[in-house]
Amino acid sequence: MQNIRTLALATACVAALCTAGAAHAAQAAQITVDMHLAETSGPGKDIGTIAFEDTDKGLSIRPRLMHLHEGLHGFHVNENASCAAGTKNGEAVPALAAGGPLGPVTTVKRDGKATQARKGDLPGLYVHYDGMAYTPTVAPHLKTADLKGHAIIIEALGPAYDDAPKPVGGAIKRVACGVVMR
Repeated sequence: MQNIRTLALATACVAALCTAGAAHAAQAAQITVDMHLAETSGPGKDIGTIAFEDTDKGLSIRPRLMHLHEGLHGFHVNENASCAAGTKNGEAVPALAAGGPLGPVTTVKRDGKATQARKGDLPGLYVHYDGMAYTPTVAPHLKTADLKGHAIIIEALGPAYDDAPKPVGGAIKRVACGVVMR
């Protein structure tokens, strides 16, 4: 009788673990990225996090950032998993090691309009008057798997994702960076 109880208890424990594992696997993939100010000496002060989660509408983006300038900022997934500064034309450049935005330049339709874009272009990041960014957005063309092994860059100027995008490949100041590890 004791063996039957032990077997029943063991079976119940295994079933509970399997159920918990299946429930965890069914959850959407989520990545949280620590963001830092981009300095000419390398990654600077911690300014918060950005949570990325796969949804049926695309990649959900939930920033929780501070210490940024008010307004709309460019926002990208960049080629390399580094926020190190570098030197270009004899000048120190914050987060240069992140490379450029992910993917080749292509013509895509956004809101029914043809525009030049890269896979790494994200919707603009809005920073409120108090220097905080907390307005969520969605990038319908990306998944969390696309972020792994790359850097997230916030730029000083408006996004390439808007109605009047800045020219791709311009020298726009990088103000913050975070790395998504593989």
